[in-house]
Amino acid sequence: MTTIFNRLSKSRPAEAKIEPPYENHPQLLLNWLLQHWTEPTVCMRDLYSYAPRSIRDEEIAISSAETLARCRPSALVGQNELIA
Repeated sequence: MTTIFNRLSKSRPAEAKIEPPYENHPQLLLNWLLQHWTEPTVCMRDLYSYAPRSIRDEEIAISSAETLARCRPSALVGQNELIA
């Protein structure tokens, strides 16, 4: 015997998967450095402590810092220096 709940669930559409939005971590780090960081240098300890929460993960922080150091954006030249 089927219950009313079983009959109602059959007509319900399947739930859509919700994927988290893609975050461009190097860009997020660059924005944070330009807007909030006032020191001439930044080290990994600073990123782990003060950076936005999505960057505080060790692997994400390292890859983001390496990407910024490799790209050498003109916005950072002469302002801040990345120290791994």
